[in-house]
Amino acid sequence: MSIKVTLDIEGQEELQEILKQLPPSVRKKALRDAWQLVENSLKAGYQRRISPNGEKWADNPEWIQLMKGNDTPLTGPLTSKIQGGPFANGYKYKQVNSKRMKNSLIHSVDENKAVIEFDSDAKERAEINQSGGKSKMILTSLVSGKDVEFDINVQARPHFGLATDFARIPGGNDVDLILGIFSDYLDQWLNGDIK
Repeated sequence: MSIKVTLDIEGQEELQEILKQLPPSVRKKALRDAWQLVENSLKAGYQRRISPNGEKWADNPEWIQLMKGNDTPLTGPLTSKIQGGPFANGYKYKQVNSKRMKNSLIHSVDENKAVIEFDSDAKERAEINQSGGKSKMILTSLVSGKDVEFDINVQARPHFGLATDFARIPGGNDVDLILGIFSDYLDQWLNGDIK
């Protein structure tokens, strides 16, 4: 499974009509702004725990209760300290995530497309979160130093994709906002405001 969003003008007639009139450098600026909008939308959806189509995520009790002892969107430990739940005082996480998934987004932009995806450290977590599945969590005893391994069921929490009918951020859905960005760039270019 590939967890990425590609804004590609090929095959998108409405976008092509707008963008084919722009020089490549201006097209690239428009795609860069569109990328930023989509990244903000992805992060907002993740923080609000909603899918691109506006559906609330399923609860994730097994994973969250073992990790923190409460309900939270955090998908993995950032420190070795367990903050709550039945293992908080006697164990630590064996592995920690270097950063939160929402901060692991990377992108590339050229005059024809923008691609947003997770960096290599977060891809596996992103795939499990997107579609659900099994994950492993390993805790180390603070007393004996021995590891305890858990197989965790992670419910699907779809977060990646364009919001086509639902607004994750103010102003409208992703597609309408992207079209607005491109139309604004076209207007500015036609008016001679940008080159």
